[in-house]
Amino acid sequence: MGKIVLTDHFEARTLTGIITVRPWFNSLFLSLFFPESRRNTLLTDTAAVELEMYGKELAPFVTDYEGGTLVENTKREVQAIKTTRMRPKKQFRAADLLKAPQLGRDPYNPGAPRDRILEAVTRELDDLKDRITKSLEWMAAQAMQGGIVISQDNIQRQIDFLIPASNKVTLTGTDRWTESASDPSGDFEEWNALVQESGFPANVCVMGDKAWTAFRKNPAIKEELDNKRIELGQLGPNVQRMYKGRVNGIDIYHCGTTYTDGAGVSQKLLAPNKVLFTSTELPTSLDFGLPADLECSGPVEIFSKSKMEDDPSGLFLLAESRPMPWPKIPNGIVIATVVDA
Repeated sequence: MGKIVLTDHFEARTLTGIITVRPWFNSLFLSLFFPESRRNTLLTDTAAVELEMYGKELAPFVTDYEGGTLVENTKREVQAIKTTRMRPKKQFRAADLLKAPQLGRDPYNPGAPRDRILEAVTRELDDLKDRITKSLEWMAAQAMQGGIVISQDNIQRQIDFLIPASNKVTLTGTDRWTESASDPSGDFEEWNALVQESGFPANVCVMGDKAWTAFRKNPAIKEELDNKRIELGQLGPNVQRMYKGRVNGIDIYHCGTTYTDGAGVSQKLLAPNKVLFTSTELPTSLDFGLPADLECSGPVEIFSKSKMEDDPSGLFLLAESRPMPWPKIPNGIVIATVVDA
């Protein structure tokens, strides 16, 4: 067998094109709060995060003989935040790329070596993108809860999106949803009054495991919960399965998603005793900073390249992305602890 030449297929431009068109992993927080229409690619590695707080004051009235009335400016804070960088990579020997035929293919007729290598590379590109997407979903969940905290041996970062203290609620005593006297519907009304100050009335509530269990067992909620199928638009099947119904115009989602942290410990994406109460119409942004790799030719959500080594013979395949999800109007979010931990 002659030498397999794959130079063109492994160019950074080609690999970036492939990984870009491969589908993103379907996930709850990205789908609800950071859809495709809110994604931006940047010319630098820094995002200009503009946080705004809107009040509820009416414009004052004046007579025909008066001038304008001075009103308070919109509260606004701009932060220049360096986008977080992810760069997972894989190493392959010749056997890794050639030994396994594509799933569903006759093992006695695995196809040409060149085709098998390209199939293997595409499969591993999908895995790299899935890993980045899972990290991005974690970032999106953290952002919608007020901030992103990254704690690793090589990096320590804390980004605060300034959700007001009044929008961080802890239920106590008989107000906890595990208590028979609790009133989740009443809580929704109080929280919606807070969210509406942003100008975007609430329409969604994402619940952790314990919060959802207590909520659905509440006698009043059992009568109010409308779990008929509704049109969920472009939400993928993974997200649709998390949909539990609607109460007083609020769509309910149960998030029991887990992830493995850097220490190898399984964690919940949303704490089991918490709920996120907000609006899917609340302005948000998902910015992608410019990858640091010298072979990256311009703004892109995700970049990929490979590197061949001669001795020992092998291939390195990597992907790089610099995402920064952030809510533009933080007082449009309520984070509530509704049951004991």
